[in-house]
Amino acid sequence: MISSELLKKNIESKLDWAADYLGLCEVSSPRLDAELIMSHVLERKKAEFFTTAFEANYSFKEDELKRFERLVHLRGTRYPLQYITGLVDFMGLDLKVKPGVFIPRPETEILVENATRRVSGNPFILDLCTGSGNIAVSLAKFLEGATVMASDISDDALKIAEDNIKLHKRNNIKLIKSDLFENIDEYRIDLIISNPPYVAEEDFESLMPELLYEPISSLYGGSDGLYFYRKIFDKASFFLAKDGYLIVEIGYNQIEQIKNILSVSNKLFVEEVVKDYNGIDRVVVIRRKNG
Repeated sequence: MISSELLKKNIESKLDWAADYLGLCEVSSPRLDAELIMSHVLERKKAEFFTTAFEANYSFKEDELKRFERLVHLRGTRYPLQYITGLVDFMGLDLKVKPGVFIPRPETEILVENATRRVSGNPFILDLCTGSGNIAVSLAKFLEGATVMASDISDDALKIAEDNIKLHKRNNIKLIKSDLFENIDEYRIDLIISNPPYVAEEDFESLMPELLYEPISSLYGGSDGLYFYRKIFDKASFFLAKDGYLIVEIGYNQIEQIKNILSVSNKLFVEEVVKDYNGIDRVVVIRRKNG
């Protein structure tokens, strides 16, 4: 039984304890993670914790305190925060995630931003390897005239993507189960976009511990990390409209290999390479040749 005195400890002291503990566990953002876990447990927005009225008057219920401490210890094992809360922020949208589905990353927002700058009007868009549907939902929201087809081979991913489509009330997205282009029968697509698995076999040993909780199928890109790019580049020109775009996210130090793969194509060419927030080549904008 937890004492009444402990239950009355204020929000700040609990967050201090959690941040210190997560710091010892080498979590990269211990204070923020502690605040987000607290927000999840109390079902309140994080900003509310620092209002004088809330801090002065709030006393933990025993079950809330137990759950908070349990989830903090779980996060200390490097279990992903997003699987704990069931949510991830992407492009300013709250999206659902769960174990078995890849967690969207901030770098992928660069992929979406570059896509929205290149198509307009009523484009037809294909999102390959949609995962949680983060790319598809974002594009469908910010390009309201677009029709988006989102595909994945994973049933778990398609279920979460469907939940996110409903959550954000996007009726301009069609989901399809497909191994890349296998079940795609649309042609003259204005934009094909993808964040495919791109981790090479030799790089798995250096991954952050959190990534090891995510499905390996959403990470492993073959022995050299380029398997899915070869498959996508091989077929994309058959589905793209003339002057259509293929925009992909890539991994660290992969740009020269990507260019080499594309160099043998007489249908596709690299229009731009975009760096991420750390100055790493992250997004490749590819165009179908007009002809």
